[in-house]
Amino acid sequence: MELKFRNIKILVLRIGILSISLLFFFLSIEIILRLRYTNKDTFVPAVVNYYTYTNNGLRVNRSKGSVKGYWRGHAFTYNFFAPHLRDTSLTQQGIRILTVGDSFVFGALLNKDETLIYRLQEYADKEFGENKFCFLNAASCGWGVADYVAFVEDFVKDIKPKIILVIMNSFDIERAVTRDLFNFNPGFGLTRKNNKDILFFIKRFFIDLMPYYDYWLRNSFFLQLLRTKVSIFIQSKKENEAYRKRDIFKKTLPVSLSDESRSFCDYDIVLTKELFIRLKKICVREGIDLYVTTTGYIFTEKYNACTQVFITDIAGDFFRSMNVPFYDISPYNKITEANKMYYRFLPEGHLNAKGAELMALDIWHYFLRKQLTDYLLKEKL
Repeated sequence: MELKFRNIKILVLRIGILSISLLFFFLSIEIILRLRYTNKDTFVPAVVNYYTYTNNGLRVNRSKGSVKGYWRGHAFTYNFFAPHLRDTSLTQQGIRILTVGDSFVFGALLNKDETLIYRLQEYADKEFGENKFCFLNAASCGWGVADYVAFVEDFVKDIKPKIILVIMNSFDIERAVTRDLFNFNPGFGLTRKNNKDILFFIKRFFIDLMPYYDYWLRNSFFLQLLRTKVSIFIQSKKENEAYRKRDIFKKTLPVSLSDESRSFCDYDIVLTKELFIRLKKICVREGIDLYVTTTGYIFTEKYNACTQVFITDIAGDFFRSMNVPFYDISPYNKITEANKMYYRFLPEGHLNAKGAELMALDIWHYFLRKQLTDYLLKEKL
């Protein structure tokens, strides 16, 4: 009995020593990172844990609560409402405009009254009267066309919008491939995948078992760096696998599809067309008007050749054939290399409040005001 008690004491002592050693190790890394990366030289924004996963693996915004973060002294807050909307709940009055896009549309690093969607709501209220339209922000960072379609497919009956506004950005076509949300076979169409991957289970683990995860993440450089590196690694593996499948499949295409699907971007463009056709069918079925525009930043980025080709050569005729209003505001983008420090968070790259306001003005002036005016005339409202 005495020997057994002694063994337990030794085990507890060893666990204690190991725990203290690990704590000292993590604290040392935290101190080193904080000394190396001061507030004026932050290597990553204070990440906020704002997203979750649906049961079929689609990454979406939260559906409730608020999360806070900062970027080089700029504090911001994200507020969420069901189902997975930012800043505006379904209790708001007005003709619902469901808006989907990536981080530029979501308003990364911005407070509610600094975002693109807030500005569009302001312009609509001023033009047509308060609460005539209600903009709902379902956009999420890192999304592409496949995410937009999957979200609408999953939540359109809950949200019941009258209009869906797609605001395309720089990597929408590339992400349609790498997100791997649909099984795609050119000539045979799309089928939805149950896309639960390792990130899904890791995320659920932290959300369910670590109630202080948000706090630790906001305040620990080490946890921010660790999560960023792990996410990049896993996403890189997913992207490589998606491109591998694409390249293998392109080699097996029948000759009848060769002209459309064998070049570098054509597979991606065919996939994107199928996604928008799927979205249009949902809109027709549910009695929804579909509008498509851009952020204006399609041609300011690198490594997005397929998105550029789609917008330049394909989008106009394609959307016209589906009777979907489309307009690319890129020619009116006023932000250049010389003045971008006034409109973007540098070197991070997202738009600040001034940049988001410029984007909103262009979308409203060159595209959306006319579409909403025509909608009211059509509906006799």
